[in-house]
Amino acid sequence: MALWTFIADYRGGTYISQCQAPNCLAALTKWAKAFPEVRGSFIGSKTRAKLIVACRDKSERPIAIASVRNVWYWSPLGMKMVVHIIRTDGK
Repeated sequence: MALWTFIADYRGGTYISQCQAPNCLAALTKWAKAFPEVRGSFIGSKTRAKLIVACRDKSERPIAIASVRNVWYWSPLGMKMVVHIIRTDGK
């Protein structure tokens, strides 16, 4: 399985984490389910629930960045979040 790095910008904070998964969509879903709750911030269980719903929406798929290899962009509608997904190792 590949290692995936997530860099998410959301409401003034930057959240960086990694997970292992066989492909980008599986990694995105795993990441969303594990998205942290940060006490004293805008991050909580409601944010995580919105991310999980967006991951399941076929119109909300990550977009591969054409000019580079193994990098995707994802911005779920209505959340004002930008996520960069990088396949850190693997094929």
